[in-house]
Amino acid sequence: MSYAGFSAASRGGGGGFGTFALSGARTALVVGDVAGQGIYAATTLGQIQTAVHSLAALDLEPDELLARLNDTAISLAQERAVLPAGDPMPLTGSCAYAVYDPLAQTCTIALAGHPPPVIAHPDGSTEIPHLPSGPPLGSDEGPPFAAGTVRVTDGSILAFHTSSLLTTSQSPQTLQRVLAHTDRPLRDLCDDVLYRLGNDTRHSDVILLLARTHPFPADQVAA
Repeated sequence: MSYAGFSAASRGGGGGFGTFALSGARTALVVGDVAGQGIYAATTLGQIQTAVHSLAALDLEPDELLARLNDTAISLAQERAVLPAGDPMPLTGSCAYAVYDPLAQTCTIALAGHPPPVIAHPDGSTEIPHLPSGPPLGSDEGPPFAAGTVRVTDGSILAFHTSSLLTTSQSPQTLQRVLAHTDRPLRDLCDDVLYRLGNDTRHSDVILLLARTHPFPADQVAA
């Protein structure tokens, strides 16, 4: 799997993305953000990212990982609640966590108050899959987290993003038109989307993570 991404904001600190290897040649992809800007948001995001990496090392399913990550967010919010009055707002956030399996050529995705990804197929068609969505991070109410699995072919592009990307001059249709050119390098596609953002004023991080899927070589698999 190959990937590229960017983060853009006029005042940011609360959004981030990452990719890391899992057992069985799988790859985890995560995009998320927390409310607020500045040092407090950046610090909280760092704590959340550390928790994601620690939980991913346990090889949890995406929905179970988000459930435990939500528990972490609630604990952080409780710690914040005892701070003196006037300190930062309560912790809330969103997260998309996905695991790509190159052997099964599937991607299992769980969402916590986060928009689903855009998937661009090698034939130029694009789709936004219907996936179950859990409550935002930091919520102690709402439905349990659930995961959905989509099948992806060789050369498909998975586009994970924050909701703020589509509240700028972008639109789902604009993003899909850019991603339809799946033969272009991922960095070029990211640059194209960033260029289309223009000089929009953004008060939260705009994140885009692109990943191109590749199956595991058949001659390196034994059953």
